[in-house]
Amino acid sequence: MAREIFDELGVYRNAVTWNSMISAYTRNGDLIAARKLFDRMPQKNVVSWNSMIVGYAQNGQSELAINLFKEMINEQLITPDEVTMASVISACGHLGALELGQWALDFTTSNRIKLSASVYNSLIFMYSRCGCMNEANKIFSKMETRDVVAHNALITGFAAHGNAVEALKFFERMKDENVQPDRITYIGVLTACSHSGMLDEGKKVFLSIEAPDIDHYACMVDLLGRVGKLDEAKRIIEEMPVYPHAAIYGSLLSASRIHKRIEIGEFAAKKLFELEPENSGNYVLLSNIYASAGKWREVDRIRGLMKTRGLTKTSGWSSVEHDRKVHRFTVGERSHDLSDAIYEKLAEMKRKMKGAGYIADNSSVLRDVEEEDKEEMVGTHSEKLAVAFGLLVSEPGTVIRVMKNLRICRDCHTAIKMISKLEGREIIVRDNNRFHRFTDNVCSCNDYW
Repeated sequence: MAREIFDELGVYRNAVTWNSMISAYTRNGDLIAARKLFDRMPQKNVVSWNSMIVGYAQNGQSELAINLFKEMINEQLITPDEVTMASVISACGHLGALELGQWALDFTTSNRIKLSASVYNSLIFMYSRCGCMNEANKIFSKMETRDVVAHNALITGFAAHGNAVEALKFFERMKDENVQPDRITYIGVLTACSHSGMLDEGKKVFLSIEAPDIDHYACMVDLLGRVGKLDEAKRIIEEMPVYPHAAIYGSLLSASRIHKRIEIGEFAAKKLFELEPENSGNYVLLSNIYASAGKWREVDRIRGLMKTRGLTKTSGWSSVEHDRKVHRFTVGERSHDLSDAIYEKLAEMKRKMKGAGYIADNSSVLRDVEEEDKEEMVGTHSEKLAVAFGLLVSEPGTVIRVMKNLRICRDCHTAIKMISKLEGREIIVRDNNRFHRFTDNVCSCNDYW
């Protein structure tokens, strides 16, 4: 209907109608149609550019948002505003692109663009997502007025890093400043308690919520699972006043893997197969649980189930930023310009690790693969390639930051811990669950993720 009205306007269209139509498309996730309209626009203003950049950013197309921003400033016809910069900085955060984020901040200040609350909040988010909580805290401290969004950004950042002490400190501080916590605040604090294994504190926070919603219950299930109280977690699921969603059973399934509770894992997986029949990750995780226990007949059954349902494992990737460019790697990746050097570095790392006692963890690799091939398969996982690239292109002693779309596997986790000690580096990996800060053969997650 909106498009029909827009087409009927013909020569009477103005910037407002063009921008409204672009925003309508992006809100509905039709970025191709939005971009076609944007490119056809006879005269664009800052709202036009913002509509498209925000649309990309909010629909998970961070790289496209940043690339369009670069087009905008290269044309030198329209000056970006605080809406532009907030979206671009947030996009940098989603990519884990610290150099790009700092470049965007420098552009903001050098062009005297207003540092509005939304820009500050985006900066807190960006630094948090890049593993720089000290910088995020500094930005937070500079704000004259800190609203609930700013507090949530910082608390959620500390939660992702497993720093419950700081998350709880800022939670109490926001209440002292008469900033009312919202549902996102409580999710952040409960997640922080979960990632730190602080059961008593988490229960206290949960009980303080006037009307906990399903996501708050999910946090409690995750917390109970993390500390090994899987039966209590299962009981909460069975007694909660709302119908559990997939994330709740996903937390229970993950906990059953860590604590080797196959029967709990089977219970959670059965529910997940009903709620998310096309999510291959749930099948893979249950298969890995069976593989770790040597239940190969069950592994074959799950593989057969996936094949029958036409499911394939989600492709994993890991990325590292260098010179304001995001370099992405997949398992066995050999298309990168520095591929030969990366594999040489990988072989060097492997020799050092074996000399230090490293044995590849092949437990999740299917049994019908030769042992030598198993080691090769886990040895070229995307996160190892990303770390090798990071070691090649960065200065000695500097931090390596890796972003990953899936949960880091056990072998890569063990290997990167060891690499951090052997190379004398701090290595930060952000997977789809949390941050892992590796230093001197220790990870901030305490080997639970």
